[in-house]
Amino acid sequence: MGDLLNIYASGNYDVYKNKMFVARSAVGTDIATNADPTAYAATEGMMTVYNSATAAAKPNTVIIPAFLRLVPSVVTASGTTFDVKFSLDAKDRYTSGGTTLTGSPTLISTTKTALVSKATINFGDIVMPAASSEKVMEEVKVHAATAGQIIGDEYLFTWGDYGGSSALKSASAIQSYHWGLPLMYIERGCSMYLQLLVTSGATTGASFRVTFGYFEAQRGD
Repeated sequence: MGDLLNIYASGNYDVYKNKMFVARSAVGTDIATNADPTAYAATEGMMTVYNSATAAAKPNTVIIPAFLRLVPSVVTASGTTFDVKFSLDAKDRYTSGGTTLTGSPTLISTTKTALVSKATINFGDIVMPAASSEKVMEEVKVHAATAGQIIGDEYLFTWGDYGGSSALKSASAIQSYHWGLPLMYIERGCSMYLQLLVTSGATTGASFRVTFGYFEAQRGD
């Protein structure tokens, strides 16, 4: 996430108008994903982030993901490998399903007007429309073929610290996993979305507690 700290020093971003938001599942609440994600399907997703800013709105708001933390509270039965694909598209890739997560600003003030995020975020068992101009940015193997999910594992994805780490190895011990991703920019009218793949006959979908942090930066164009 280090590169995000340098974003204010480049381009035409206004440091005073860049805001950070955090969207998370309700405290103590688990969100179920697709019950049988044994193959990637264009119309099935685990998470969507859509920039709802309109083309006419000035300045231009760009959503920049910072981190995603997933903690499984229900594990995928019978599955072995656990992969997550990260993609971008120039349209809203959400149709229905899942749970809406509302971004809350990390700023609190008695003098400033409450900030409202432009991000529309959904997580869970999501139905998506067909792709328009999909760009697959990364595919991450969270679990190796010999390991399974453990309740309480922590999956942490950060944007801007590209490099990653090895997949989780243990099928019995709780572990923390971190993967670095390239910076991704979600322009107005565009989406980032995650798709889940669990091989070897998954029969029960995983459920997660979710925390997603992101910046909203404003440009003059």
